[in-house]
Amino acid sequence: DGSLVVGGAAASASDDTTEFTYGLGLRYDFGRNVMMRAQWERFKVGGGNVGGKEDIDLYTVDLGYRF
Repeated sequence: DGSLVVGGAAASASDDTTEFTYGLGLRYDFGRNVMMRAQWERFKVGGGNVGGKEDIDLYTVDLGYRF
């Protein structure tokens, strides 16, 4: 369930289905203690109620340090 109110205009959506999620990631170790990781994930959502798009893409870049 989701809802949004902006300047007096309201919108809401509801979905109770289960969809497939997938992604791809890469990791590079700069040395023994420092690494960087980049990921892409796609979350499938049905209906196309938000601008006709039926999925959500998430892009992340992480920098890590091991103690």
